[in-house]
Amino acid sequence: MLTWAASFTDAAARCGALPRLGAAVSALRSLLSARWPDAVTPAYPALAVPGDPLTRIPDGWPDQG
Repeated sequence: MLTWAASFTDAAARCGALPRLGAAVSALRSLLSARWPDAVTPAYPALAVPGDPLTRIPDGWPDQG
């Protein structure tokens, strides 16, 4: 949710589109960030830079290899 909110507010600001929805999502992002201060958004391994926390396949999922 935090990742989506960040992506949406960034895209809306860049495009200048949906200003009221962007403001609402920005407020939601602030509220959720305050509620979940230790939340970390992992990076997909193919897009990660050194030092990024990586996304993992949850235990119990079938092997995708």
